[in-house]
Amino acid sequence: MHGPSLGGGVLIFMIWGIFLKLIDRTNIFKFSKQKNTKSSDQEASTERITHLERRLSDIQEIVITIDEKLSRSERQADASVEDGEKV
Repeated sequence: MHGPSLGGGVLIFMIWGIFLKLIDRTNIFKFSKQKNTKSSDQEASTERITHLERRLSDIQEIVITIDEKLSRSERQADASVEDGEKV
């Protein structure tokens, strides 16, 4: 009996390589890959929505501040008009 030959190991290695390539092409494991992609896409979307919510809150605060300033200036203008009518 002879020891294991290098040719037999290479042949087995090639058969496994072909087998794994066929499995990769048949979409058997693509379902699990798509789950990971959806998860990362979902995380990116969640992060983007959170960022947009923060910006929207900042814009709302600016609009409220401007509205308060305009209301104060209108009240001051109304008060000065009323004072002018009394004289």
